[in-house]
Amino acid sequence: MKRCFAFVLTLVLIMGTLGGCAGTPSPGTAAGSTPAGGAPTAGGSGTAAASSDKVITIRCGITVNDDSNSAKAMREFEKYVESESNGHLQFELFLNGTLGNERDMAEGLTLGTQEMVALSTAPLINFSPDFMIWDLPYIVDNTKEGIEKAYAIMDGELGQSMLDSMLDQGIKGLFFAHNGFRYCINRKKDVKTPADIRGLKIRTMENDVHLAFYTAVGANPTAMASTEAFTALQQGVIDGMDNNLDALYTQGAWETAKHLTLTGHVFSAAAALISKDFFDSLTPEDQKVILDASDKTKDFYRKTAEAREQEVIDKFKTDCGVTITEVDIDEWKPLVSGIWDQYRDKIDPKYFDAFTK
Repeated sequence: MKRCFAFVLTLVLIMGTLGGCAGTPSPGTAAGSTPAGGAPTAGGSGTAAASSDKVITIRCGITVNDDSNSAKAMREFEKYVESESNGHLQFELFLNGTLGNERDMAEGLTLGTQEMVALSTAPLINFSPDFMIWDLPYIVDNTKEGIEKAYAIMDGELGQSMLDSMLDQGIKGLFFAHNGFRYCINRKKDVKTPADIRGLKIRTMENDVHLAFYTAVGANPTAMASTEAFTALQQGVIDGMDNNLDALYTQGAWETAKHLTLTGHVFSAAAALISKDFFDSLTPEDQKVILDASDKTKDFYRKTAEAREQEVIDKFKTDCGVTITEVDIDEWKPLVSGIWDQYRDKIDPKYFDAFTK
């Protein structure tokens, strides 16, 4: 009888031990790790990020390649964050729209599917209409003085107020930058005057103001994500496309379209955003690392963008066989002046005053 009881007790202990092992993760399997060949999972997001003794991964998406302004800038962000956190914060950059188009990625911050995004400000009008100010044609002069004025607004109380307008939707703005100005490239002919662009099917952003510009000058605009536009241009679905020079070069539009027009009609403002929930879950020390990295990256990004415009124009001329056409802005501005009035009541007057006074 004693032998039987001892056998049963031993069996119970063994089963309890096995049950405990089954519920304990292997020491080599971290929560949120990336499976081989699979998509990244949510390591470091949510309240789990508050632990300071574990590696936290920050996933950031952009729609362009590694040679772009935004990629170069975010690589600087990566170096600073990983160095200052002693590797505790790890930065992972996803290129070429791997995580979706810009609007998808901005929404991903609110859904917890990624932690950061660097993008143009145009899709942000879906979160706050005040961002529309950056899309108004010729609101920023394509001059040194015009760009410096834009920087002053970005870095002042107005810029911070604009970034903070997304907080209640789960998005924290880290900084403003830009990618130069927007221009038009097409596969049909040189365009110097609005009459030359009449009837051309031009891809632009999924943004009503950008569509209004091309409608006003007589083109036939179509809204399309930049990640789709290259193929559409190759297949002749569109005649041309609108973007900043950095994107036109890195995304390869010049391979099909050989006629670039320097309209400079929109200042291509950009921003770096982070999930508010993710940021709030970090320790104060980690938050400071990210904010300090943002300040340094902002300056690097802007200087890179300023130098990039002439660099791309030179490449287009010498390496890509693209014809560069300069325009008389005074022939274009009168046609689009009504767009300001059309959208004035959708934007806080304080932003209009900052640019126009």
